[in-house]
Amino acid sequence: MAKPAFLQGLRKLADETGALLILDEVVTGFRLALGGAQAYFGIKPDLATYGKIVGGGGPLGCVAGRADVIDCVNPRNKGKPEYAYINGTLHGNPIAAAAGLATLQILESEGFYDELNRKSDALTSALQEVLDRHGVPAIAAGRNSFWQFLFMEKEPLNQADLMKSDLASMRQLDIEFLRRGCYVLPGVRRFVSAVNDDRDLADSVEALDGACRELKN
Repeated sequence: MAKPAFLQGLRKLADETGALLILDEVVTGFRLALGGAQAYFGIKPDLATYGKIVGGGGPLGCVAGRADVIDCVNPRNKGKPEYAYINGTLHGNPIAAAAGLATLQILESEGFYDELNRKSDALTSALQEVLDRHGVPAIAAGRNSFWQFLFMEKEPLNQADLMKSDLASMRQLDIEFLRRGCYVLPGVRRFVSAVNDDRDLADSVEALDGACRELKN
């Protein structure tokens, strides 16, 4: 997770130099909070990029930001010195747009993020108990609905910390977890989703138990 002071420092540098501060919200947008990383960390970028979440998982993406910057690609400004041409095959996909609006209605429901984060906290806590019981020197790291197995004593502060961890063991555990029916990309962070129920979480704990046994063998 980014450090709030680091992001505020970027905002200050951008303001001082006249540069644009751009946040990549493809992963964090609508997941950390309804307002994404911007709301979660209290940082206001000039531009932010979003992936298929804005299309309810469908073929749609989005760039949002300051009106004066976004207007540079407004077709109505074609011919003006500051105009920049932009086009895309899936611009304004109506089916994805409808799915995105429906998704937003769910995300805006009362208590949505509290329940999502509660399930994630319960999962990482249960997974950590399994790791500890088997004596596997790893942590079930997590924040909000993000989580991952890391062979470290504590969560990393940066990418360099992660690279110094036991990446081979992390990948091996993930592969054993995958073999037991829990789809994860080995070595990559994963998420708890709103559709995951208690049975899904229990299956994940059971799969880790078997993966740890195999790892010890």
